[in-house]
Amino acid sequence: MYSHDTIYELLQYNLKRFENTKRMPEIHHSLVNTASLCTASVKLIGPCYASMGAFTIFISIVISLYYGRFELPFGFYLPGLDRATWIGYLLNLAFHILQVFEAVTGLLAADMCFFNLMINAVGQLDVMVIYLRKLGGAANTDKYEDALAEPELNELLKQVQHKSICRYLTKMESLMQAGFFINNGCLIAETVTSLFVILTSDEIWIPGILIAVVCTFQLIIPCFMGSLLSSKNDELIREVYNTPWNELPFPAQKALGTLLQFAQNPVTLSDGFAPIDLDSFLEIYKKIYSYLAMIQNIN
Repeated sequence: MYSHDTIYELLQYNLKRFENTKRMPEIHHSLVNTASLCTASVKLIGPCYASMGAFTIFISIVISLYYGRFELPFGFYLPGLDRATWIGYLLNLAFHILQVFEAVTGLLAADMCFFNLMINAVGQLDVMVIYLRKLGGAANTDKYEDALAEPELNELLKQVQHKSICRYLTKMESLMQAGFFINNGCLIAETVTSLFVILTSDEIWIPGILIAVVCTFQLIIPCFMGSLLSSKNDELIREVYNTPWNELPFPAQKALGTLLQFAQNPVTLSDGFAPIDLDSFLEIYKKIYSYLAMIQNIN
């Protein structure tokens, strides 16, 4: 995944943001927060996903031993194997363990990349907000010319003119769009199926409950990050309006106009049909409930 040209380009762009050693303390603090969040996400996601996968397998084995019935993590059996014997059960369990391993490793790679890109996207908007505050503060003083001569503040004008953030967000959204569509469709189908089996089964299917919880977690995290990105963009718009643009020279006014145009037409996460945010999460769960009710009626 990290060898993908677009992903590699975006990750290299993120690394270059940390190379400049001459920066304002506020910018340094923002970059440290971004790096800390990326590090925390890597350290948390790995153990959490591995623990959830191991617990799903472990609880299936415990149920099989305690209740005397053969329980599998995903609830299906391979055809051609006698599932009523320990040999058949262990062969099925080995296949399920392989599926859990593939799911955990695949989700780790995809979600770590997603968190890295999203945290840096929010961090870039945060840096723009800091630049604007500095620019507005300089415009309200008699020392504006001295402040504008600082390379840190000139960096704002350069970034706006080159539209680097706009290109970053556009590439990131285009890269993730198809993935969101396929991923959300699969998660909705898996959640509906698991909930249907849980509700109609005579026995409590604990692995199925875990699967439904994991699917819900996988649905809500991108929606939360999408809302966070939109919230930071709204903060950027407010900061542009709060900047006394009439006190700035023409190049700075032109840059603010470009930045405002970008902020008013933000690049948001989407699956190609709808935005990915917390409102979308509520709509997704309404659809899950509707699909579940429809299947129950048919049944």
